[in-house]
Amino acid sequence: MFDVLPASSPAMDPAVTAALITTPTTLVAAAAAYAAGSAQGRASVDAVRRQQQREVYAAFLTVARRHKADIIEALAQAEGIRLARAAGEPLRPEEEEQRRQAIAATAGANPSEEPAALVFLEGPDDLAYAALLIVQHAKTTCQLLTATPEHVGTMSRLHGRPMEVHDEFRRLDGAIHRFTLDAQAHLNGTALRHRRHRMRLMRRVWPVEP
Repeated sequence: MFDVLPASSPAMDPAVTAALITTPTTLVAAAAAYAAGSAQGRASVDAVRRQQQREVYAAFLTVARRHKADIIEALAQAEGIRLARAAGEPLRPEEEEQRRQAIAATAGANPSEEPAALVFLEGPDDLAYAALLIVQHAKTTCQLLTATPEHVGTMSRLHGRPMEVHDEFRRLDGAIHRFTLDAQAHLNGTALRHRRHRMRLMRRVWPVEP
């Protein structure tokens, strides 16, 4: 009633049977090895990229903080001009001119733009935006400073609205702090946990709305 396959049939060949049994295991093992290799390769690429980002962020922060220190010195020079005039004892012309030249030298420099461009290339978007805030607030602070250095501390009109140089400087300081926190969270992989902490901290160090 039933046909019996000959002993030489492939279905009964031990070698074929063994191949049919072992092939899925071999394929799975090969696929697993490939996936592991790919993951390891991606991890290596990510590590290199993260290190490159770390160097770019650090270079940008170094320049931004140095420029901030220069602006602080320029603010002190302008405050000296203002206080002398307010006391009715203006500085000697040559001394005031030296102060004005020092202020102009700081205000004319914009050292954070070039390293900020590298941050834009590296990303991510939130770090690029944070870098842009630093560049903008530094530029506006310098514009306000050079507009009327003898009236530093008073409101000046810039971009169609009244602005005060010390308020803008506080925004610059807050922007640098924000970038530092965002870069730390991105590099350490703690971005989600970091956001709420950043908001609490920023309310203390950046009281003036941008």
